[in-house]
Amino acid sequence: MTVEIEGVTLHLATRRIAGALVGQEELMRQLLAAWLVVSEQDMPMHPRLLGKPGVGKTTLAYAAAKRMGREVYILQATMDTRPEDLLVTPVIEGEGRLRYVASPLVTAMIRAASPFSTKAIA
Repeated sequence: MTVEIEGVTLHLATRRIAGALVGQEELMRQLLAAWLVVSEQDMPMHPRLLGKPGVGKTTLAYAAAKRMGREVYILQATMDTRPEDLLVTPVIEGEGRLRYVASPLVTAMIRAASPFSTKAIA
């Protein structure tokens, strides 16, 4: 998907859909409870998922969002994350042209994928 902003075509980040989550139902219930919004005055919590690599933190977040019918945009920062990785990255396309690719953060802002969004995952 692309959008045009002040004459610049911006390619939005794609959403990844994780496979099925097996087990961990108690963790799933805790995460869903943290994101629960009952009224407009409620603010969802922003839980921090901790654990060793490969234990399923990202899969859990995707599966919980899918169960709630929400879009998910995850930004994972590392020591070598650059400022443009958080915003827009210029990528060289064929024939010396630049393609501007939005980060998941910018994509979420443009698509208005807030905790209160009702957009379903495609």
